[in-house]
Amino acid sequence: MDLTTNSSLASMFTDQTSGDSKIPSIMYYGEGMEMKAAGATAATEDTDVEAECEGWLKVQYFKMHMRPAAECEGWLKVQYFKMYMRPAGMTIDTKGLEISPLPQSMTPTTVMGDFLGYLYSETVKYIRIHHSNSADLLKSVKDRIKFVLSHPNGWAGLPQQRMREAAVLGKLVKDSEEARAKISFVSEGEASALSCLAGGFCPPNLDRGYRFMIADLGGGTLDMTSYEVTNSSPLCLKELTSSDCQFAGSVFVNNSARNLVQKLLRGSQYDNPEILKEAIDDHFETSTKRQFKDERKISWLRVGNRDENNARLGVRQGRLRIDGKDVASCFERSISEALKMIKAQIARCGGKSMPVWLVGGFAASDWLFLKLEDALRSDGVEIRRPTAIDLSKAVAHGNVLYSLENIVSSRVTRCTYGLVCSTAYDKNDSQHRRRKHLQYTNLKGQLMMPGKFDIIVKKLMMPGKFDIIVKKNNEVKEASRFSRSYHSLVEDISSARRIKTRIHSFADEDPVPKWYDENEGM
Repeated sequence: MDLTTNSSLASMFTDQTSGDSKIPSIMYYGEGMEMKAAGATAATEDTDVEAECEGWLKVQYFKMHMRPAAECEGWLKVQYFKMYMRPAGMTIDTKGLEISPLPQSMTPTTVMGDFLGYLYSETVKYIRIHHSNSADLLKSVKDRIKFVLSHPNGWAGLPQQRMREAAVLGKLVKDSEEARAKISFVSEGEASALSCLAGGFCPPNLDRGYRFMIADLGGGTLDMTSYEVTNSSPLCLKELTSSDCQFAGSVFVNNSARNLVQKLLRGSQYDNPEILKEAIDDHFETSTKRQFKDERKISWLRVGNRDENNARLGVRQGRLRIDGKDVASCFERSISEALKMIKAQIARCGGKSMPVWLVGGFAASDWLFLKLEDALRSDGVEIRRPTAIDLSKAVAHGNVLYSLENIVSSRVTRCTYGLVCSTAYDKNDSQHRRRKHLQYTNLKGQLMMPGKFDIIVKKLMMPGKFDIIVKKNNEVKEASRFSRSYHSLVEDISSARRIKTRIHSFADEDPVPKWYDENEGM
């Protein structure tokens, strides 16, 4: 399952009439917070009318974030859900993208649970309709179904745990134990790489040492991952450096376009939320943005009927005249972020250029492709787009390939992991002396006697040291294990039967702090 701004499966959805392989991640809820419609069904005009009459709650872009929209009384529009699912410490520069708190009655996990349940039910429905022996087939695999869920690069840990919880709520699995057994995760970058290779988008003789980068350009995030072929037969890959992920996808282009159009139409009859919404969400998204590839040419955006003209505003036959340079400005942030990420990946891989394969729905933009190609040509970096695969469905296909044959043998850690412990006090260490007020005496330095306390040996310990278990950018194979030994002194052995501690991650660049009070990046 590719659960993104526009979600997809290796099947077809109810009410999906267009040729697009993905459907919008939209849902409607009734007053009792029961789901009324989802996906392609939720995007129909009939559903829009029914939702307005019944006062349903609209949930959109829920993997990025949620925000209310006062489109009509009694409605609450929830979107950009993905921003709530990001790893702790991952900052977002929204560039004016409106973000408001979640409604009190909803959480990112419950919304995702509903949508995962919808995707699963659509898959089962597709099998029942399109397979002659569907009943026997479904019965035979009922207890053996496994799920592969994709997520942006680096979204391990808490985001994955939330997705497991959502899978339980969506009735994909019974409980948390079954979720751990039946759900696996793959990054969108890795899934895209598998899809490209399976589709033949690689040199005919893929030799050991061949390097390439996957740039998964989606609606919400841009994800970059670099690989090297370690074996050609059977094919095996390894990550070259830690993958990157930034919130700079195509929704930010739409947001810039919305601000631009609102400025051009301010104070006119077209300056109202409904017209702006239709102009951007329908016409700019499906036509203007996709067709744009030359900043020297004028673009025309539908904002009204064909019989409407306004020379002062630049409206002709219901279409707004927009200078090509203004349209190009809407792409600037996404293009800039993509270039920085590509160059950073190459630099961390030793500086040698490698081909970059563009996938994801945003990769279909000719303007984005041309700007990246032009900016990187002097560095010897080739920008390519697969033609044998559906760019927008590369992740969904890659999920299937991941479950069948995982060819990535090693990955690179994005964080440094460790825990807080104590170490012997060293009076000659300036860092120890600076924290002298924190020193304490452990149990080995004390002799307890009833009615009297007398210190015989005083062994000073320094608390707060950060001990590293796994360093960032470390190559980790599928079966790799990392361990360290620690001990804790207790007075009563019964209290030591179960000891819990917390593992911390440090995501910033080196140097890793030696002390927990220097933990800005944890």
